[in-house]
Amino acid sequence: MAHLKLKAILLALLCTGAFSAIAQTGSAEIKNMIGQANQMADEDEYRQMMKSADSFARKVNNVEGQARVNQALAGHFYEKDADESIKYQQKAYRLLVTAGYKDEAASSLLNIATAYEEYKKDYDEALKFSKRALNAYVELKDTLGQANVHKYIGVLHGKMRNFDDAKKSVAKAVQYYTIKDNPPGLAVSYHNLALVYEEEREYDSSIALLLRAKDIWSKRPDNPNNAASRIYGCNNQLIRIYTKAKKMSEAEAMVKENEPVDGTKFHYTGQFNFYKEARDFYTKNKDKENANIYKDKYNEMREGLKAEGKKVD
Repeated sequence: MAHLKLKAILLALLCTGAFSAIAQTGSAEIKNMIGQANQMADEDEYRQMMKSADSFARKVNNVEGQARVNQALAGHFYEKDADESIKYQQKAYRLLVTAGYKDEAASSLLNIATAYEEYKKDYDEALKFSKRALNAYVELKDTLGQANVHKYIGVLHGKMRNFDDAKKSVAKAVQYYTIKDNPPGLAVSYHNLALVYEEEREYDSSIALLLRAKDIWSKRPDNPNNAASRIYGCNNQLIRIYTKAKKMSEAEAMVKENEPVDGTKFHYTGQFNFYKEARDFYTKNKDKENANIYKDKYNEMREGLKAEGKKVD
């Protein structure tokens, strides 16, 4: 996911079940049960512990606790079973509304959208939930929340080949991030707009936007690991788009830039995508030796992820 992208943060928040500072009855116990469940390798034991946490939260009438359990379940299933993840996220959404956490409820709607988009390829449903999230952020007068949804809606419109709507959506995100002086938001917006231009086969425009995003990330020493991860991801995109544009020397330069980087420090999708893009580049560049090297790396990692229960292409 290009916005996934928010995925690492999303999963961390969903799986841990972070509670508010205002404690309700049983919150510490529920948080502890979620933590114990996350340490369980056996799926049946995990489900049983989470069922116990949910039952306890209901018993003590801790609505926030029920929401956190369902958020954690949604995160657990996000990369394994999209339907299960969506089911639990929808429950979490309703509970968060009841508990009065409107900002988190809006975020839940966006999480549902990303599950529909990334794992079910159902862009209509993703757009529907994204618009609900946008309306929620408008009601909250949350400018950055609106910007985040606008840039994501731009990606969805691009995948649906509604290119004018896609560009308008990302333009709104750029406007809001500029007003808020938020360079990371601008970088992700340029990245998302690059994907729209890629869908439109406007490769030069796509490349220019990715280079612009990469330049912003290169100037973010305040969070070097996140910046390095983002640059790594931009390079993956550039390998693919340079290859499509038949700019093979530029594509190879991006492969060489990413090769020495320890991709295991980032979310696994970065390294997985690098192996895929490098494989495809060398295949199209008729370099069988390197194509086979990256084909083997890709297949080995793919089988490992599947063994972990993750859904991969």
